[in-house]
Amino acid sequence: MNEAAESLRVVICTFPDLETARDLGAKIVEEHLAACANILSGVESIYRWQEKVERADEALVLLKTTASRVAALQAKITTLHPYGLPEIIV
Repeated sequence: MNEAAESLRVVICTFPDLETARDLGAKIVEEHLAACANILSGVESIYRWQEKVERADEALVLLKTTASRVAALQAKITTLHPYGLPEIIV
């Protein structure tokens, strides 16, 4: 694997709806924090939150970026995301 390929990262994040996912995805790409945002709508999430099992319809976003941009991308998601504790998986 070459050095350029080793620096590539995919960041996964869920959003409460398609509109929010589209808005944040567009901002991230416009600001060059990711090269691409793939949005998958109709995701059903089952998760534990505050000692209860919850279910929610969400949109999943796959953000394609580089290792050097991950910290800035995480900061932008945290700032703009409507959830108090957004899921950010690298």
